[in-house]
Amino acid sequence: EQGDPSELILNPMNNFELEDSEILVFQRIILGMTNEQIANDLGLATQTIKNTVSSIFQKAETATLKEVSSRAALIAVAIRHGEIFVVEK
Repeated sequence: EQGDPSELILNPMNNFELEDSEILVFQRIILGMTNEQIANDLGLATQTIKNTVSSIFQKAETATLKEVSSRAALIAVAIRHGEIFVVEK
């Protein structure tokens, strides 16, 4: 099981300046979902998800002035910058 995206919230300050649709995708990236899984979960085309993921990477790099070359690096940067919180239910 990959978890529930609703248990993950991002920093309300939104330093990465993500749009609502990007937040939905980012939550699923954090849970380890593939582009195809995210597309199925959100009812969107895989290419739409790929474009959104690229946008998230660019915004993270702009906000942190660091190159983000993988999903793991994206998550690590987000944690270091206080962008990710886990809500216990």
